[in-house]
Amino acid sequence: MRQQVNIDVRQPSNIAHTGVRRAVLFMGLGLNAMQRKDFRDYQLHKLELQPGRTSLPIDFFPSDLPPKRVDEFKKEFSFWIVGCGVREMLEHYALLLDHIHKYGLLVQQVRGLLAERDPQKEHRTFHRNGRLPRSCASCTNC
Repeated sequence: MRQQVNIDVRQPSNIAHTGVRRAVLFMGLGLNAMQRKDFRDYQLHKLELQPGRTSLPIDFFPSDLPPKRVDEFKKEFSFWIVGCGVREMLEHYALLLDHIHKYGLLVQQVRGLLAERDPQKEHRTFHRNGRLPRSCASCTNC
């Protein structure tokens, strides 16, 4: 008996594209802010209060840091922003690989190639093989 499996490859593709789009957008916002000479605000208490949000009542840094010190922080911020962007892409890439693995197991199961192996257990084992942890709560495709 022949079985047909239809796999929508757009879903995992959308996950990968979401990660790239988010990384590019957020790195652009952060790096553009960092490069602005007039961007000198580093204190959280200066943020405008939004309904339902509270402010941080304490400062961790003096309010009068020398401009050279703020420039050093901005340089470190640029490294952090790029690292976060790369992490975002890697997390979504890991989710893409999860879906590819799951679809591969489905095809193997339909073709009778899994024998006695449980596809759900195989997929859980795949999750524990040193990949990045999931942390894309904002990704609706997952």
